[in-house]
Amino acid sequence: MHTARPCRYLYCPDHLDVLPAFLRQRCYCRKPGPAMLRRVSQVTARLGVRSGWMVGDSDTDIQAADAAGFRSALVLNPDSTHRRNGSVHPTTSVNSLAEAIDQILRAEAR
Repeated sequence: MHTARPCRYLYCPDHLDVLPAFLRQRCYCRKPGPAMLRRVSQVTARLGVRSGWMVGDSDTDIQAADAAGFRSALVLNPDSTHRRNGSVHPTTSVNSLAEAIDQILRAEAR
């Protein structure tokens, strides 16, 4: 089994259902918008990374990956089935984050 460690976490604080009011807005970095993943692409390109992957457990994760031109791994987490309706087509579907990492590393080694 391979191991991986994230080097950076990104998130969007904006949401239509939050307080304080200044965070209550629509923006393109919230999934399924591609802005955050495009920002990741700029950073990783400077590090010599040629392609990006999005790992997530919802349709919006896969939609964001598609919009940004990333490959995607859909984690079939039973706790998030309500966030999936089968309308997306990820590069791969997996049962765990560990399995996603293994598949990504194998794909990148080819």
